[in-house]
Amino acid sequence: MAVNIKYLGLFKANSDVNLQSLKDKNIIGKDVNRAKVLGDGELTVALNVQLPCSAGAKKKIEKAGGKVIV
Repeated sequence: MAVNIKYLGLFKANSDVNLQSLKDKNIIGKDVNRAKVLGDGELTVALNVQLPCSAGAKKKIEKAGGKVIV
């Protein structure tokens, strides 16, 4: 399932973003088994993203001070 980076703004700074945390925030359904972060939108908080990301999303996450950990 594709998740645009604009939805990651729902997380507090320095949060871990993974499949379970996306489910907990109701960004994806409870039955989803895979997700990939895409670069549509902006991100202003540093997050630790533990999901596959597009090149554009990775660049925006790192620009906001976050990390992509896969």
